[in-house]
Amino acid sequence: LKLASAELRADRDVVLVAVAQAGAALQHASDDLRADKGVVLVAIRQNAAAFAFADSVLRADREVVMAAVSVQSNMLRHASEELRGDSEIVRIAALRDAMALEHATEAARNDRDVMLDVVQKHGHALRFANLALQYDWELVLTAIECDAGAMKHAPHDLRTNIHFVCKAVLANSCSLQYAGEEFRANETVFADTIGQQIRACQSANYPLFADTQNTCSVVFAN
Repeated sequence: LKLASAELRADRDVVLVAVAQAGAALQHASDDLRADKGVVLVAIRQNAAAFAFADSVLRADREVVMAAVSVQSNMLRHASEELRGDSEIVRIAALRDAMALEHATEAARNDRDVMLDVVQKHGHALRFANLALQYDWELVLTAIECDAGAMKHAPHDLRTNIHFVCKAVLANSCSLQYAGEEFRANETVFADTIGQQIRACQSANYPLFADTQNTCSVVFAN
């Protein structure tokens, strides 16, 4: 299509055949056809990256954006600002790849329901949450349960809060290594303290922590 005449690049039937075989060929279509929803959707189905070449009107079309991000999350960056703030679109994109949150609006990243869903699958997505959500114990602990490294993205106040750290260790024992330096400066004392705290709030739901002292020792050893 790149070498085709202007007449052929404006011929809908010709362009449909071309983008069905190579979605990126959309970039060589006429302006009118890059604004043709049917043509663009065919191109996206073949190669989601074709969305980047769609007319701005279609990059603000919810159905088209949904089709693109459902296949390739980072296409969110080419969507209109309004749709980069659409909770459902952002959720779909971020569940596929949390890095899509880089392209979401601040309002979407501030949506607790969206972030809670995403951190259940990608704990490290906590880094994209606003400060208020990073202080949300349920959300942060959900992230840590999925990925111990999410503890690194929790505010310092939480990482140095013995009660929070205990809950984090119960959620994911490996998170202990990311506790505040204030605790880790004296690992033996910290292990004793956190062991006592965990035993105090332990329940049958956490059978793996029957030996809390050993759990702490193993984590520090690693």
